[in-house]
Amino acid sequence: MVLKKGDEDAGAVLIVLTDRSGGTGVLREDGSGWTRVDASDAASVDAYLERQKQYDPDLWIVELEMRDVSLPIERTLGSRRLDLDEEA
Repeated sequence: MVLKKGDEDAGAVLIVLTDRSGGTGVLREDGSGWTRVDASDAASVDAYLERQKQYDPDLWIVELEMRDVSLPIERTLGSRRLDLDEEA
C-alpha cells in the first residue's frame, strides 16, 4: 500500500514493514539496494518517517505486510535502477 506518494522522478523510497504480531521495520534505498533502518517499534518508525518527510517532501512511503518483519527481505528486493538489476 502506498502511504505517501512522492515525486515520480526525484523522490526517495522508504518501505515500512509490518507483520500481524505487531512487528515493524523500515527499509531505505542505499544506492544499490536496501538497508534496514534502526527503528523497530511503532514510535521509532513514526518518528523516523516524520523526520524523513520534513527532509524530503518528494519522498515515497510504501507499506508491505509480511509474515515476519525480522526476515531479511532487503536481500531479495531489486533496486529502482535498471542498470543495477540487469547486472545481477
